[in-house]
Amino acid sequence: MVASGQLSTREAIEADMERARDGLAEQIEAFAANTLEYIAKERGLLLDGVGLPPLKTEMRGRHVLVVVRGYHYKEDLRALQHYMREYKPVLIGVDGGADALLEVGRKPDLIVGDMDSVSDAALACGAEIIVHAYRDGRAPGCSGSPISASTPSCSPPPAPARTSPC
Repeated sequence: MVASGQLSTREAIEADMERARDGLAEQIEAFAANTLEYIAKERGLLLDGVGLPPLKTEMRGRHVLVVVRGYHYKEDLRALQHYMREYKPVLIGVDGGADALLEVGRKPDLIVGDMDSVSDAALACGAEIIVHAYRDGRAPGCSGSPISASTPSCSPPPAPARTSPC
């Protein structure tokens, strides 16, 4: 036997499609609301922002994979292993997304975030780090102290004595 399945009726398929359409509308509404909330919250940075600091990581002409540690992230990353092997994308870990990459044996090229949910091991693995600091200078994961205008990022902790997962 190669496969097995369940015979479905036209009516059952149409009912499933209708439920999917209803769910899609809710998902699009939630996405739009989240996007508007983000735009309102980050309006100053989006419209008057300082931009990105110069990066050592070259992205031009390369695929980029942005990883966050959300629901089912392990399964998602396992499903992307072939893609990562074949295309060798720039791997960007957003906070704990850097740890998610390490968990599946990948080293992030870039770690972006306020560093409140990323491990010391990830910060010390050699990835380029961009700290998102809030307008008041706070970056929750950077030793609890504000980042001054002359210090665009907090320094990662020294490499641990034990072998890093990178």
